[in-house]
Amino acid sequence: MSFLDGFNSTTLKNLKNKFDRLFGPNSNAVFLDTETTGIPRKDYMPSVIELSIVRISDREVLYSSLLSPSEELPERITDLTGITKEMLEGKPNILDEKDKILSILDGKEIYAWNASFDEKVLRGNLEIDNEDSPILNFVCAMKMYCIDTLYKKKGVLTNRTKLDLACKREKIKRSEAHRSLADCLDSISVMEAYLKRLTKSYEAKKALE
Repeated sequence: MSFLDGFNSTTLKNLKNKFDRLFGPNSNAVFLDTETTGIPRKDYMPSVIELSIVRISDREVLYSSLLSPSEELPERITDLTGITKEMLEGKPNILDEKDKILSILDGKEIYAWNASFDEKVLRGNLEIDNEDSPILNFVCAMKMYCIDTLYKKKGVLTNRTKLDLACKREKIKRSEAHRSLADCLDSISVMEAYLKRLTKSYEAKKALE
């Protein structure tokens, strides 16, 4: 199955609307990425050690900072991200930045590659729950990408893929994997590239009808 198999005028309109919502002059969409000390579990909430927020339409960096964790930085996280405990010395804790972060996110459409992860650790570290204001409106860029492109893993449709693989597919050169700002910017490039690619393909097919 190709993404072109399901082509219709509504599909093309939806793609153009999605692109405009992200990259148009009236867009209020931002991209958020975190680096943490681990994976959240039922009995454990990892610390956010780096957070970046980028406005999608013009890639303006609205926030980007290393953050001091409330626990020892595991060596495996240093190996993965290149972030060392020395780099985190003297940095603010995320709770010190709470008001600033929430003021940036208030009223925004918040995209994250794996939104369920980033939303969970952000809420956990900022000590807010679903009833607290402001409302955090997260959108999963990974699922959007996989659904729109009919992404397959071993021949089976899936709504999960790594950012590295999406970058490779869209011919986006990775800048610095597992650093929050680079991941934001590379994710935005993936979304822009695939939406343009699909729109161009649908328009070409429509012209032949």
